[in-house]
Parts: sequence; structure tokens; C-alpha cells
Amino acid sequence: MRDLLTAGLTLPEGRRLDVRSAPIRELNEAATAFRRAASMGTATKPRGLTVDPAEQRRFEAAVKRLGRVVGDEGVATKLIATRKESGADAQVRLPLAAFEALVRAAAKGAK
Repeated sequence: MRDLLTAGLTLPEGRRLDVRSAPIRELNEAATAFRRAASMGTATKPRGLTVDPAEQRRFEAAVKRLGRVVGDEGVATKLIATRKESGADAQVRLPLAAFEALVRAAAKGAK
């Protein structure tokens, strides 16, 4: 354990990191770099469910449009990875007044 605390590490991008004098932020970034490098070396998918990047972009665009209709106050959104063929689930929590504004906007668009 003591050797780890006094060691100098070579990061995946080739830079040296002195563990003893490095700030916590740099140590966290180094840990992230090691995890990312380790996951790139495997041919298998990562464990667990992940949201497809294209789905994430579509969700962020929809959340931005939702914010223009109902505002951002009290609105909570979350994209949840699933095993469904239809893709990820979107979870949205909003105040009743914001929901009513959303329904009015949808009704205008449907006419």
C-alpha cells in the first residue's frame, strides 16, 4: 500500500503522475483514464445496460424543446436504458401547471 502512495504512475496517454503530490482532481481523472483504457481493450460490451449515444442526443433535443414549452422550473428528466426493442425509456416529472401547458401545446399542434 505504501508503495502505491509513493509511486509515479504512467497514465494511458503516456504522461507521468506523481501520486504523492497530485491533487485529488488529478487522481480522479487518472482513475477515469485507466478505466476508460481498460474498457477499450475488451471486445465485449460493457456490463449492464447503456443508453445509445444517438438516443441520448434525441433525448437532450426533446428535453430542450420541452423546456421551451413548459419552462425548466420543477421539471426533472431522466433517460433509462432498457432491454426493449423500442429503446430507452424517458422519465419526466413536472408540476401540474407545466403538464397542462404541455397538453395545450400538443392540442394546438394536433389541429
